[in-house]
Amino acid sequence: MAYRRQKGIRSNVVYSMLLTGITYLFPLVVYPYISRVLGVANIGLIGFIDSLVTYFILISMMGISALGIREVARSREDSRGLRRTFSGLLSLHLIVTLVCLAVMAVLTLTVDELRDHRRMMYIGMCKLVCNVFLVEWFFRGIEDFRYITLRSAIIRGAYVVCVFLFVRDSSDTLVYYALTLGVVVMTATVNMIYALRCSGFRFSTEDIKVYVRPFFSLGTYMLLAASYTTLNVVVLGFVAGDTEVGYYSTATKLFSILMAVYTALGDAVMPRMSLLSACGRRDEMSRLTRKCIVILVLFALPVTVAGELFAPEIVMLLSGPGYEGAIVPLRIIFPFVLVFGIERLLVVQVLTAAGKEKAVNRITVLAAILGIVLNCVLVPHMGAAGSAIVWVACETLVAVLAFRASRPILRHS
Repeated sequence: MAYRRQKGIRSNVVYSMLLTGITYLFPLVVYPYISRVLGVANIGLIGFIDSLVTYFILISMMGISALGIREVARSREDSRGLRRTFSGLLSLHLIVTLVCLAVMAVLTLTVDELRDHRRMMYIGMCKLVCNVFLVEWFFRGIEDFRYITLRSAIIRGAYVVCVFLFVRDSSDTLVYYALTLGVVVMTATVNMIYALRCSGFRFSTEDIKVYVRPFFSLGTYMLLAASYTTLNVVVLGFVAGDTEVGYYSTATKLFSILMAVYTALGDAVMPRMSLLSACGRRDEMSRLTRKCIVILVLFALPVTVAGELFAPEIVMLLSGPGYEGAIVPLRIIFPFVLVFGIERLLVVQVLTAAGKEKAVNRITVLAAILGIVLNCVLVPHMGAAGSAIVWVACETLVAVLAFRASRPILRHS
């Protein structure tokens, strides 16, 4: 039976914002405790390993996050079409993940820096596999944000309790990382049970073939973007060590919460934008995008000023003594809150929703090239501050180019 329940755009945004708060604020409650208990070096080690794992997850997902939301939104009124869409995307994701798992296992056994921490890498491999069954794109595509929010509140709440119960000193670094795996396992289990009830699953090569090209096309953007958002942390770890990664991870922790507000807004709006684009209703697309940008401006300006003025206090509150090296990277990042938000909206909400994957890929190739160059030049000499500059420079370039590419779509107003 097709999933027919419709929700208003305002309700979706509210639930998506609540989901964002749950996803990021719960760990923020935990982080001040964890940073003091584990110390900057162990925080850096977790950041290094998890960034590498996250990059493999991005490779395995390729473009399924954006593609899944768009395709499910288009087929949700047709039960047969919804089942074929879900089955094809999930099967393709699983096949690519198994390939990534094999590569990750080889690297773990052959690279000294990874072999020394192979138990954490094994946990990361489990996260890689379980990530296939999260299928968040399915629930966002059918716009069941209420379910996602309630589920996340329960599982994340249990995670917070477990952290305070089982992580007591620096020797519990592995325990803490294993608890993050537990969140993924529980979420994937519940999600798959619910998703199968909504759509069903049937493995078919015909269902896979239709999505191969857009899967890898959109994935190119995700991977190239990760070269200056995720892979730069891996580079920092190899070049400058765990302590610098700890500083950078601390600086980006709070900022990631602010960015998640934009992500929540874009993900809530994207299914509606995909439908509007498919119907050729560009006037409404333009009006909806302008409303989102106004919200971002009203939010970003006071946040930027507060971040610059109180960066030392923010770091001290978030992590405590010993993390002073995070202050400079935080001050480098904060002035670009608005730029990051607009870039996210234009790429996901406008270009991707309109099916402009080639434009997105061209933009991201240029940003990735800039990121590679700056990583080589800045990170060895500047450490965490250099990684912050790389991120800011690349995201700014993407925002400028995405604005130029979006103008033809949005000028019909």
